[in-house]
Amino acid sequence: MGACMRVFRQSTYTVLGICFWMTLVSQLFASEPDEAWRYTTSSDIRPAARSMDLEPQVPPEFEIEAKFSGDTQWYAQLRYGSENSRRIVVVLDQIAADPVQFDFYADMDRDRVLRQDEKLDGMGRSRRTRMAAELIREDQVQQEDRIVELKLGLSGSRLSVATVGCIEGSVPNFRGDGRLAVRRIDGDANGLFGDALDRAQIDWDQNGDWDLVTEQFLQLPILKIAGRRFGLKADRLGKRFSLAEISGTGLLDVSVSGLATGAKLQTLEAFILANDGSAYAVRSAHTAIEVPVGKYVLGGMTLTVDVGERDLWHYVFSRAENPTDEDWQTVSANVQTTLEAVGKLRFELGQRQQVIQPDDSIDFDPALFTESGLLINLCSKGRQIGSFDQYRSHQKCKIELMDAGQTIGSTQTGFS
Repeated sequence: MGACMRVFRQSTYTVLGICFWMTLVSQLFASEPDEAWRYTTSSDIRPAARSMDLEPQVPPEFEIEAKFSGDTQWYAQLRYGSENSRRIVVVLDQIAADPVQFDFYADMDRDRVLRQDEKLDGMGRSRRTRMAAELIREDQVQQEDRIVELKLGLSGSRLSVATVGCIEGSVPNFRGDGRLAVRRIDGDANGLFGDALDRAQIDWDQNGDWDLVTEQFLQLPILKIAGRRFGLKADRLGKRFSLAEISGTGLLDVSVSGLATGAKLQTLEAFILANDGSAYAVRSAHTAIEVPVGKYVLGGMTLTVDVGERDLWHYVFSRAENPTDEDWQTVSANVQTTLEAVGKLRFELGQRQQVIQPDDSIDFDPALFTESGLLINLCSKGRQIGSFDQYRSHQKCKIELMDAGQTIGSTQTGFS
């Protein structure tokens, strides 16, 4: 896709505008959520924080209507939610030379316009505020309120963000009567609870205490507890969590092919959906994870590629079509199955008009898909810190209308 996709082979398409429609498979969410699972900030859990640089440049396509009190402003952007959620711009308004004299603003409604009423309350380096974790699927946006902690680092140039509290609920006690208390913790500060760094605490001895060694687990598809293996079924919003003892398991890994010669994969985080509604995360390519037997498909992906330049290339993909029967991959017992992350790219022009008259403008909704049906949402160059967007250069895409080798019209656009 012009400069944007030149790190992939067979990517010579140039496009105008991307119509990003986000869908997940409806049957994956057919079961009703357990109302007993609730978000709370009353726990004694210490929030897991992620940090990012504050930059002096105003983010692109961002308007400021607020009247700042200070002379210097610093900016950061983060995605608080799924990989295709809309970014939130956070602004630090430095009022005085004293590093603790500042105001925080945050574009909480994600409309890319900062207004006066979006100034946060509080004083000191650490401020807490309400922020909605956003999950986009199909044509709807689902949000769940969290409490986040924004903290200015001692250097004055870095900002840390953490989700306060946890999701609380319980599961049946597989060793006897009653139920076991469970707490789900956001380990990567994105407001969700089903990612690779997120943790689950299970009070096995039912004493009300939480042993961080024996009662805390990363949310892997398979948990090995007391010599027995349990399949974990959990969603990302924190409304579903169950354990079931299993006997048949297989291995599942993610492969990235289609990179140009000399390009090297630096990081990958893939979100895998199971046909029973579960969601899992894989944080590296070609590293197999153990999963219960069943059918699986890629639901989303972020990756970073090094092509030997100063800056890295960053990509965000999400599922934009219902998976076909061919997209679902079956994992059988004692067999390793591979999900292809990129493969051969597929371009769709998405022309809106059926009949075009002379002098008409032509509208398109072009889209570029991976072989497995993932739609590219973002392409940027720069640096990336954890799950936050911190890119210096959002890449543009160009489309040209040509006749007999001559350009008669062209335009360009970027990614969301």
